[in-house]
Amino acid sequence: MLLPAEVLKAYVDRQVKMLASKLRGYTLLGKKAVELSSTAPIEGIQIDAYYMTDGRPFYQRQAAFLIEPGRAIIFSTTAQADFSSEQNQNWADLLASFQPRQPGATKTDSSEQE
Repeated sequence: MLLPAEVLKAYVDRQVKMLASKLRGYTLLGKKAVELSSTAPIEGIQIDAYYMTDGRPFYQRQAAFLIEPGRAIIFSTTAQADFSSEQNQNWADLLASFQPRQPGATKTDSSEQE
C-alpha cells in the first residue's frame, strides 16, 4: 500500500528494502522503466530479483504502476530458474495487453482485491 503522497519510485524502493529484510539472500538483479498497456501506456518500474527459500533458488519479477493517485497495480511472477527469452516475451506481452478501466465503469471495493 502506498503511503500518503508517496511517489512510485519511493514505493518500489521501500518494497525492495522490506523484501530484502524478509527473504534470505534477496538480491536485486535489475530495475528499469516499463510501460503498462499498449493502447493507453502507463509508466512504471520493473524489478528483477533473486532469493533462496528452503535451499531452493527463486527468481522474481515485479512491475508496479500508479493507476490513480495513491493506488498502484502490481504484476508479479516467480520461477525456480532465470527467465527464458520466451518467458520474457510473454511478460512483455502481458503488460502490453493490459486494458485500463474505462472512465465511468463500475468500481469494485479495493478491500476485495487484496
